[in-house]
Amino acid sequence: MDCLVVGIDGLDPGLVEEWSEHLPTLSRLTESGTFGRLHSSYPPLSSPAWPTLFTGKQGGKHGIFGFTKERESGHDRVPVNYDDVAAESIWEALDDAGVSIGVANVPLTYPPSDLDHGYVVAGWPVPNRVDVGNPQSVVETVERELGERYRVHPFPMEPELKKYTPAETREAIVDGMEHHARAFEILLEHHPTDVFFGVFMAIDHASHHLAWEREELRRAYIAQDEALERILSYADDETDVVVLSDHGHGAQGDLNFHTNEWLAAEGYLKKADLAVNSDGLLRSLGVTRENLIALKNRLGIDDVRQLVPQSLFSLVEAVVPPAKGTEAGFSPVQIDWSETVAYSGMQNTISLDDEIPETERAELRAEIAERLANLDHPQRGGDLLTYAHTREEIFTGPYEDDAPDIVFVMDEMRCKANVGFADDEGLFTSLEWGEHRQRGVLLTAGPNFTTATNTGKRDITDVFPMLCSLLEVPAPEQIDGDLPTERLAGEVDLERRTETEWTADTEEYTDEETAAVRDQLEDLGYLK
Repeated sequence: MDCLVVGIDGLDPGLVEEWSEHLPTLSRLTESGTFGRLHSSYPPLSSPAWPTLFTGKQGGKHGIFGFTKERESGHDRVPVNYDDVAAESIWEALDDAGVSIGVANVPLTYPPSDLDHGYVVAGWPVPNRVDVGNPQSVVETVERELGERYRVHPFPMEPELKKYTPAETREAIVDGMEHHARAFEILLEHHPTDVFFGVFMAIDHASHHLAWEREELRRAYIAQDEALERILSYADDETDVVVLSDHGHGAQGDLNFHTNEWLAAEGYLKKADLAVNSDGLLRSLGVTRENLIALKNRLGIDDVRQLVPQSLFSLVEAVVPPAKGTEAGFSPVQIDWSETVAYSGMQNTISLDDEIPETERAELRAEIAERLANLDHPQRGGDLLTYAHTREEIFTGPYEDDAPDIVFVMDEMRCKANVGFADDEGLFTSLEWGEHRQRGVLLTAGPNFTTATNTGKRDITDVFPMLCSLLEVPAPEQIDGDLPTERLAGEVDLERRTETEWTADTEEYTDEETAAVRDQLEDLGYLK
């Protein structure tokens, strides 16, 4: 194997350094190679971050800005998938050059690419009961060797985790990590390729749920380090190793900021006058998602989604509200669009309504960004805003017009920017939740890497050209990433090539698939 790339979603560089004495695998790689920070996408969320990493382009060129997109008509939002990525991926570039590559569990890769010299096992999120492998025979190998069904998302649902102790939560998440580790080992053994690119998701889950339980989070890091050691056993002295994360994690969130409530208070959005609040009535009767989960557990049912049709499961989820209104996500029916100029349909973003004239948009973006900057932290005082970038500051390319008008982060992500309304609880509500950080990890080691100590500022787009250089494959001329020459040994070169025009496939999920994917996204709070 020429190159082994291991992604660990949400691996935080600060925590890796803090706990280095307990992480012998990561420490050994650091001593023999180069450890540094990798600047994530805007915003630092998995949905834009992984496509930015695996295409080497920012969102204006690949078209992914969040886990959802607006339908062509109206404001209703549907989940994105790999067909929406309008740029060439690193595995497609390598495959075209005759380099065989195995891709496993990289987020936002369903439906999986059809490669001539390798395979793709799609990563989260995926609809229920679909073929996630291309060819599917590689998944059949995994399932035969595992002795069980391969699970892209082998973690309990969030309402269940809420009922666990911190130790039980960590154990359940590590069990999911072990499932992926064993699958990766089977793929490496039974389907060898020149390059392997696999992603673990457990640290992201652990960091969301255990940010305030640092000892349990540390134990999850130790388990991940041990799993990484097993994967590295398939590399030899001639293998270059890259360990990376799409963003950092573990910020101890203490507040929700309800963006649409703020926009309404500032006069940019008007709430619709809903005659009947059915959610409130159901909550008053005790009919909530959490109570249904508790009933399921008492009846000894494991995963209800394997017992009932997705259509029935989706209907129940659409009708039955969460216990708190603040747990609900974006719903366009709650907005009076005739008197709304700005809204938040995705976490950490604000979009202007399409009806706003182009001549007014730049001034309106700047005005809203300035008002965000004037917000004070409601508990500690002082500036709340970390940054607010307008569209033209961070996105360029054919999909710039599809980008949110403002991307913002508050209190280094300790204040979560929610898209749901707050049910009259105010602009801010309390939170105990782990959130992302802007900088992830880039760790490189092997015969073609140096042991540089000054890595400079590296961007998530720089991974693509680095891999192309290592494998002597020409890189598409329109990538945004730069070659990290300080990490590469010997004479370093990156050949460029004219790239084939790449467009997104407009085919969307079916209604049933949409419901299944929304369920998974809500599980980690990405639609709230």
